[in-house]
Amino acid sequence: MSGPGASAGAAATADIEIDALGHTFQRAGMVTQALDGVNMAVRPGELVVVVGPSGCGKSTLLRIAAGLLPFTSGRVRVGGRDVTGPQTALGIVFQSPVLLEWRNVLDNVLVQLELRGMDPALYRERALKLLADVGLTGFTD
Repeated sequence: MSGPGASAGAAATADIEIDALGHTFQRAGMVTQALDGVNMAVRPGELVVVVGPSGCGKSTLLRIAAGLLPFTSGRVRVGGRDVTGPQTALGIVFQSPVLLEWRNVLDNVLVQLELRGMDPALYRERALKLLADVGLTGFTD
């Protein structure tokens, strides 16, 4: 994930590019360097897993890539565009559950479409396929 040349040669075709990324948290007069010099490139169709101990910056990295947290230094690009705010073309699964308990699994998958003013019925089959892809066929209700 980090180190010299980690994204070299892949940047032109990467869906996600992270170059020399750094992030510092400042709270109550304390400064914590959460990320420093992170380099990474994720190509189309590639599966990447970020693994590390609690507190090492995994969630910070994902929040920055999704545009949910501003970064201190470096550059982040998704789909060839600089990340300057929330990225609506990608999804993130947080460590803490954020499902709406009163909705079934399928309706939780479709909630983003509703929030964007789109008709969930038009995407029902796609949502069912995505649930099948992750082994949740039969658990939609």
